[in-house]
Amino acid sequence: MIMLKEELKTILGRFNKLYHQIKEDKIDLAFLEDISEKDPIFPDIDYKIYM
Repeated sequence: MIMLKEELKTILGRFNKLYHQIKEDKIDLAFLEDISEKDPIFPDIDYKIYM
């Protein structure tokens, strides 16, 4: 259970960082690629086609 809480905190932290980057229109592509590999919510969707 503790491991799950830590993982959830990590994922939410990444989400919040990405949210603020989007809000400020300053997306760090290296960070985005890194979290896309670590937390593939939709692994078959290529986000690059929306840029």
